[in-house]
Amino acid sequence: MAALRRLGRDTACIEPWTCELTQALLKVMVGAQGRPLAVLEEALLPRELVHGQGLSQHEVAHRSGRDVSWVSRRLQLLCARPDALLAAVRRGDVSTWAATRVLEPMARANAGHAAQLLVALEAMPLSTREVQCWLAHYRISSHTTRDHLVAHPRLFIVH
Repeated sequence: MAALRRLGRDTACIEPWTCELTQALLKVMVGAQGRPLAVLEEALLPRELVHGQGLSQHEVAHRSGRDVSWVSRRLQLLCARPDALLAAVRRGDVSTWAATRVLEPMARANAGHAAQLLVALEAMPLSTREVQCWLAHYRISSHTTRDHLVAHPRLFIVH
């Protein structure tokens, strides 16, 4: 419902599945949706199956047709990500592209800027195209300009 509200829609085409949540998550994980998942999305599925649904990593691997090391690597991906960033992605405030291509690398280089940008994006989200444009400005800017960029990202977007 939140996604529909965000898109300004009140209807959606759905595909009802008559199965338990665990089975539905496994279906999504093995590609029942027909679109490739981003790495972050891929990692959240086994995390929910292991931590939320109580399956072992071996069971997730076996039931999804994956290797145990694949499941383990996906779970490890989430350990390095700040909880605030994961929460913003889940809420739809930040796209998985922006999280993996902009905010995570930025957090490794300048954690303060990444945290400030995340707060700004949560307050006033930017599209992926706008974040890409913003990042181009950020990369070529001086330290002073970068401080302004993270504090007020929308001011630097050219339409």
